[in-house]
Amino acid sequence: MNVLKEGIGQRLRYVRKHLSERLGEDLTSKEVANRLGLDRLMILRMEDGLRGKTESLVLLLKFYRQYGYNPIWILEDTQQDVQMILTPGISLIEINETLEEFEQLFTAGRAKFVEQMNKLGFQPGDKKILSMNSDFNQPQKPI
Repeated sequence: MNVLKEGIGQRLRYVRKHLSERLGEDLTSKEVANRLGLDRLMILRMEDGLRGKTESLVLLLKFYRQYGYNPIWILEDTQQDVQMILTPGISLIEINETLEEFEQLFTAGRAKFVEQMNKLGFQPGDKKILSMNSDFNQPQKPI
């Protein structure tokens, strides 16, 4: 078997497993195949020595590129001066993680806000509006 093809296949498998760790999920060859609309055996054949269709390889390279993996790193037989992950991919994952954290905080904050508003007599969908001129801002007269 061609050493270049074996190397590309090994790097394809390595990238899949690396991405699996980054995402915190078990990204099997079957899962990758399902996401790309390919047969699982096609992914396995490519990882086992690049036996497959060029179109399938291009789809796979584009899939990994979405996550910031450098197609040149996968295709080159020496990676001395080529980064495996391009900076934007790392940034995109970090941005996604930050957005997920923000969504969790927002959801928790909204629930707390709704609870506090309910205690004040407001219900979701109420059209009551507190303004700077409302009775809440006026000094209270002693009784």
